[in-house]
Amino acid sequence: TFLDVPRNSPASNVMRIAAVGSLIPRKAFDVLLSAVAVASHAEHLQLSIIGAGPERKALGHQASALGIADRVRFVGEVSPAAMPAALAEFDILVMSSRSEGRPNVVMEALAAGLPVISTALPGVIGLVDDGVTGWLVNVDDSHGLARALDEAAANAEERQRRGVAARERMQSDGGWSRTAKEYEAIFRRAALAKGNV
Repeated sequence: TFLDVPRNSPASNVMRIAAVGSLIPRKAFDVLLSAVAVASHAEHLQLSIIGAGPERKALGHQASALGIADRVRFVGEVSPAAMPAALAEFDILVMSSRSEGRPNVVMEALAAGLPVISTALPGVIGLVDDGVTGWLVNVDDSHGLARALDEAAANAEERQRRGVAARERMQSDGGWSRTAKEYEAIFRRAALAKGNV
């Protein structure tokens, strides 16, 4: 287990946050750490960063400098097969990336019933519906991200409502089948442009 207190434990008012990805600048974990540090509910946030990469040491130093090292865990790599079980331990997923395609981890989190706080990237908009299945914030906006974290931490009922909506969305029209259809349409357009169809 990654957490001191299991998910949904009545003994805790801590919001357990998962953030997943390679520890590289594009993932903007530096922005997420800054957001955790300035959040009004910072003492109720427990962040686990799942992934490895060249920024690990710098991010650890940043967490210490911000005074939040006791609330941040660097988990390391988790295999794709183990990711659903890993996500089940958390209350929310945060993706602070500066750019992405259509991130699988967001779809996995939504399917697991986790609300998602994400930067408003083209590949995420439509997966994460602001106010319905999660929160969308601007890229590199640590204060906007902190506000979303505060809103989620302050209202567990709303967090759960968005998580239920996320799971329902993925089970109906927002899941893997929709993604497959979107990719198929992209490939067909590309083939038509090259005259292969």
